[in-house]
Amino acid sequence: MERTKRRWDFKNISENYNKNLLGVCIGTQSDFEYKYGIGIELTEDIEKNSKMEIIEIPKSIWIVFKCEGQDEKNINELWSRIYREFFITSSYKQSMDIDFELYDNINTEIWIPVSKE
Repeated sequence: MERTKRRWDFKNISENYNKNLLGVCIGTQSDFEYKYGIGIELTEDIEKNSKMEIIEIPKSIWIVFKCEGQDEKNINELWSRIYREFFITSSYKQSMDIDFELYDNINTEIWIPVSKE
């Protein structure tokens, strides 16, 4: 997968977001082609800046899994359990090729859009 370097300019948006960081993953699980980025949730529309990419996430039903802390090992284990336990035993499937991790000051949440099978 081709990677490009980006410089992010936050000075124009520092007053317009909720202060939580997002790790956004876009791509299909079947071919393991992912686009991953770090971002923030904007609380209002801002003018697009050439140094930043704005991704609009469609409305959906989201299932949220909570992880104590922000340790990479714990987050990876939770991801594994989601696919190894939750999706196998539930009547839900992932409905879009996007998901994200939300990092507050203490913990992590994994958000996955779902629909009934």
